[in-house]
Amino acid sequence: MNQYEENSTNSGRLMLPLCNRIITSEINNDYTLPDYQPEIRRVICVTENILPPAKYVSSDSVELNGNIDYTLLYVGADGELYSAPLTSEYSVNAPLSNCPELDRNQAMTVVSSIDADGITARVTAPRKLSLRMRMNCHIRVFGKAVFEESIEGDVDPMSIQRLRMDGEYSEITSGVSDIIEVNDELVAEDCLRVVSADGEIAIGETLSEADGVAVRGDVLLKLLCFDESTGDYSTQLRKIPFSEKVETDRESGSAEMRRARGVISDISVNVEEGKILSRIGFFLDVEEASNLPFSYTSDLYSTEKKCTCQYEIELIPVAIKGMNANISQSERLPVAEFNIPDGAEIIDSYGRAAINNVSLDGGKCVMTGESKYQLVGKKDGEIFSSEIKLPFRYESDVNGCLESERENADILCRVLNCRCRIDGETLCVDSEIALSGMMIGNNEIRRVASASMGEDIGRRGSEVIICYPSVNESVWNVAKKYLVAPKDVIGNPETDRYCIVQM
Repeated sequence: MNQYEENSTNSGRLMLPLCNRIITSEINNDYTLPDYQPEIRRVICVTENILPPAKYVSSDSVELNGNIDYTLLYVGADGELYSAPLTSEYSVNAPLSNCPELDRNQAMTVVSSIDADGITARVTAPRKLSLRMRMNCHIRVFGKAVFEESIEGDVDPMSIQRLRMDGEYSEITSGVSDIIEVNDELVAEDCLRVVSADGEIAIGETLSEADGVAVRGDVLLKLLCFDESTGDYSTQLRKIPFSEKVETDRESGSAEMRRARGVISDISVNVEEGKILSRIGFFLDVEEASNLPFSYTSDLYSTEKKCTCQYEIELIPVAIKGMNANISQSERLPVAEFNIPDGAEIIDSYGRAAINNVSLDGGKCVMTGESKYQLVGKKDGEIFSSEIKLPFRYESDVNGCLESERENADILCRVLNCRCRIDGETLCVDSEIALSGMMIGNNEIRRVASASMGEDIGRRGSEVIICYPSVNESVWNVAKKYLVAPKDVIGNPETDRYCIVQM
């Protein structure tokens, strides 16, 4: 749609991207376990919880700072399994693109997605080890801007004619909850020792409310236990429902699209009087998007002076889809293909998944990735570990044009309900992979950035011109050719054989 306006500026406010980058960094730390922890004979695996960052925006960059909680699972000097909590910090910086139209008085929206690409541990002494984690951080920053063309030279504002076009942009808002706590109680024998506690957040439903996003789901708690009377290991799986609302900075209305993620901040476990008492703290991180209309000046001239326009091409972000989806992964594999001894049993398993490619295929967004499963097993009293890598694929319908660049699909994966067992000569792997994120596309527009006014046109007086328009000429084209207001063109060039122009 277009419209012609005299003496009007573009007052439409919209959001523009200032940063959209995936930054990879490495974090290295050395640790010494306290004396009350058993010595390390062999590391089995390390899991991580990357807590939501604090976000700082300056005039030319954005900085994210946060903490990482690790859980080290290892074989102690007595040959049994133990765990130890470790912590670290992370910091990521990214530059902001220059945006002359940016309104610095308005707050910017910063959205981040952080996951671990891999963790390696090296034991350097009986109670010392070094950890190295490769971290991927997807940073997106949006700022509010106003497209207003600058006019150079003296001119009567009433003589300026503007061709206004309608566009669409995405309004992005986000929010992070305060820490949320849930509790669980499990009847257990006094001979049980909790080796480690692991948790994930399963998002069930998200709804936009007046001042935020209502999120319902479950905390999935897994306790790896050791029976000191029998020497056997077992896992206790617990599902604890929650319902919370996360506030966002959305000004009004409800959002068209949304996604939610959860991250465990801490788990405390106590065994007392025949019960295992667990307290789980976690954060919810939400993002919302709505596509809203705006208008801009695509062309401009003056009926009083000769005019030269400078045009700019702008990429306007539009939201395509908010995602909270689960896919099942179920594989049956020959045990002989992996480093698993004959007759072994699987004690526990841990999963990690990541998207490594996003592409378009037949109107669908196709995401492919890889899941990694760390198996913990036991054979003849000896603890061992083995890693399995499996590909996965997920397709999603998209309404709009999504470029295939990885940065346009901000998707994080989590492995839920990981279950691995050996059935004869077959290894059975079953899990759910939760995907959450936002897909953003771009609409390209061409707008007037500035206009320079020159010499007077110098009309000789009132004239009437009969114009025979060319094919595909519009009222605007004819009016601009003769430097008159569109209202002074009588007739429709697109349908009539000729038009009358009143000079």
